Amino acid sequence: MTHRRVVVTGCGAVSPLGLSADAHWEGLVHGRSGIDFIRSFDARDFPVKVAGEVKDFTVPASLPRTLAMAFTAAEEAAAQAGLHSLRPDARCGVYCGGTMEWPDLDDELVPLHRGDETKPRAPSLLTQRRMRLGGMATLVARRIGIASRMRGAQVIDGACASGGMAIGEAFHRIRAGVLDVAVSLGACSWTNLVGLSLYYKLAALSSEASAAASRPFDAKRSGFVMAEGAGAVILEPLEQAQARGAIPLAEVTGYGVTGSAFRITDMPDEGIPQHRAMDVALRDARRSGADVDYINAHGTATQQNDVVETQAIRRLLGARARDVPISSNKSMTGHSITAAGALEAIATIYTIREGIIPPTINLHNPDPQCDLDYVPNTSRRRETRVALSNAFGFGGHNCALVLEAYTG
Repeated sequence: MTHRRVVVTGCGAVSPLGLSADAHWEGLVHGRSGIDFIRSFDARDFPVKVAGEVKDFTVPASLPRTLAMAFTAAEEAAAQAGLHSLRPDARCGVYCGGTMEWPDLDDELVPLHRGDETKPRAPSLLTQRRMRLGGMATLVARRIGIASRMRGAQVIDGACASGGMAIGEAFHRIRAGVLDVAVSLGACSWTNLVGLSLYYKLAALSSEASAAASRPFDAKRSGFVMAEGAGAVILEPLEQAQARGAIPLAEVTGYGVTGSAFRITDMPDEGIPQHRAMDVALRDARRSGADVDYINAHGTATQQNDVVETQAIRRLLGARARDVPISSNKSMTGHSITAAGALEAIATIYTIREGIIPPTINLHNPDPQCDLDYVPNTSRRRETRVALSNAFGFGGHNCALVLEAYTG
């Protein structure tokens, strides 16, 4: 079977660093932390004090916050790609990495059980939208004007790997000739009391009250910082992009996804499932570890993830492991769960185009078990032609994308 080349022609982002893909990238390159004291609720008596919240973002009263961010990112990506010039018979798809948005329990859920138990109160339409995931793809398609041409839709809840999986699943369908264009996105807003409480109970969050609380690969790391955001990319076959005058930003060449089925929150030692995801992605791209110029790490700043990811990279790259730069965007944004894989893929695309690797900030006391080149604290100029973007999630979801410079 002949595979079509698949290119990215549009990017859009909403993140703690800004309300566009360019603003997100500028924050990363300059090593700016988007982590700050929580504003969405009164956290004075809550054990977690900071989060990567999206600032100055206006949400219409009728929309869930997650969906509003998804709309903004998708609209930016569609505008950059010039989707208005698609031919009328183009087969379109929307692939969303996302999860339900938890409403405030006191305001929405508890009152449902008050009063006459035989006639429970119905939740508001907004609450129903917040807690239903499946409609996101349809709503995004309507928002950007491709609903009448939809031929594929999928909403993926692969935990923290979801955003990357949304890109990879769409990539495979376009490459195989099933679709002509796809919007792939990840979106999440769990920086509220319920979302933070759930992850705090899992002992996954840092309790450090500082903008420097996210410390991937540092010996003093204490857990990840919850964040929110949305990232979207437009994927299409190279020949179609060329025919309509769209500018390829990068090429997607490989996708690997594995499941470890180990434990919900833990990873097996030695990083074998994570290594396998990267290896599958490189094989899919007809590449090997010898071709990799940069890795955008999952890099959560939890004790286990950073060691296991390091082990997986060592296994993948062998003797080259210390020569390949690796960095974690989460040191600046925090961890936006189902949006993270998409936002980090966008950053990887910018790295390829601009020849700049964003740093891992707050890395001042390297963990001896994490002994690779994590580009500490300052961005680095380096030509990057082949890059991996990793996303590993609770429940054993592991995803890797191979992104390459478009060479014509």
